[in-house]
Amino acid sequence: MFPFLYKDQWYSACTKTDSPGRRWCAVQTRYEHEVWGYCPTNSREHWSKHPTGAYYQLNTQAALTWPQAEASCKQQGASLLSITDPNEKAYITGHPLPNPGHDCTIVDGAVQYAWQSSSCTKKLGYICYSEGPGAPPTEAVETGFCSSPWIPYNGHCFHLQRTQKTWSDAKKACRKEGGDLVSIRNVEDQSFVISQLGYASTDELWIGLNDKKTEGLFDWSDHSTVSFTSWEFGKPAVFTDQEDCVLIRGENGNWADRTCDEKHGFICMKMSASEPSGDEVEQNVGCKTVSKLYFF
Repeated sequence: MFPFLYKDQWYSACTKTDSPGRRWCAVQTRYEHEVWGYCPTNSREHWSKHPTGAYYQLNTQAALTWPQAEASCKQQGASLLSITDPNEKAYITGHPLPNPGHDCTIVDGAVQYAWQSSSCTKKLGYICYSEGPGAPPTEAVETGFCSSPWIPYNGHCFHLQRTQKTWSDAKKACRKEGGDLVSIRNVEDQSFVISQLGYASTDELWIGLNDKKTEGLFDWSDHSTVSFTSWEFGKPAVFTDQEDCVLIRGENGNWADRTCDEKHGFICMKMSASEPSGDEVEQNVGCKTVSKLYFF
């Protein structure tokens, strides 16, 4: 979470303050409950080397969703651990569960490190795996520059606002700032929005998705392609033509269509600048903060 307050000082990037060596960042803006996590790095200094030459990183103090954990490993030229030998581990009795939404797997130290199926949005520690000492090339995440309080990520700037507005007025407010209501194009964007902008489980925030033009055909207000959705169960409401605008809400940040005249907070997005203007906030994505661990 950037920026964050630690010991009366604001940090806009990962820091080594009071750390034995690894860079870290806070999960919450004001470092509530001492929740923190290590920042991704391509160095193998804090990895364990197996005799086969493979490297493992156990992030037992972290607390990330499965997509966030996968992104953290990828940023370090690695991946979430895959256990391919059926003799190495086995599912705990009764797992995997048939429950809807339990699409990811954890290894639980409380039950002799057996496997369990779990919700992908549950925040846990995780294990990264790399085949060798050299980090393979990964696609760079271009952050750019954003003036405070906008938060940069992947070439754009984001701003969560809790001022209550109708969907149309929220869109106008974003466009006045040179942007639009946020468009969420993949699971990484979704994870960023709910983990890095100060989003709370009690929030109900307008996003750019809507079917105002054609009932049942949802489009982003910036006209970008709809390639990803995260609907609540039972949504969208296909049997009504009144709920044409979409908001993000709840602990997992699922989406629901609502009447556009309702008033809610909103999230704006705009392109980041290529040059700093002197009032920037840096963003290093992937930092989040038991012995349950995600693997692939």
